[in-house]
Amino acid sequence: MIAFTIYAFLVGYLALRWRRRLLGYLLVSVCVGLLVALAWAHAQIPRLAEQGWRLARNIDILPFQAVLYPYIVCTAGIGYFMVSLPRRRPLDSCWHCRYDLSAHLGEPGVIVCPECGREHCTADSPRYRRSGEDRAQLSSSDIAIPAEPGPTLIRTVLPSPAPPSAFPAASDP
Repeated sequence: MIAFTIYAFLVGYLALRWRRRLLGYLLVSVCVGLLVALAWAHAQIPRLAEQGWRLARNIDILPFQAVLYPYIVCTAGIGYFMVSLPRRRPLDSCWHCRYDLSAHLGEPGVIVCPECGREHCTADSPRYRRSGEDRAQLSSSDIAIPAEPGPTLIRTVLPSPAPPSAFPAASDP
């Protein structure tokens, strides 16, 4: 039964890895097709038993069919749902829970997401930090780098002197 779980995780991984792409839909279809082929092959066991195959006479297919058919439907439904998810979050949404904040963008200051409670700064907020041309003088680490030689904005931290010892050194006799 662990194989069913591993197979479902494989279908989910393939669906999320290539979501909203033709390859993703094709991979989920192939995985579901393999399950349908397994169900078809399993349904052929009673016909093989009628033809005289001794191994096929000892196999009871009803318990397996009771599990396999709903498994195929669930795997197909979840796989196609996952492959249909958007690749990126919408621009006017909460960065945490993806709640649509487009109705709140006209409010000045900090917007609090009504879904998860996270704060989002708007352009009118004093906490808003623009990116792009206003931050061109900053490197990716956000440490100011002077454009010309001269006084620098970067402070050098020198190591502090060693603290005095709590116990005086023993004097030699």
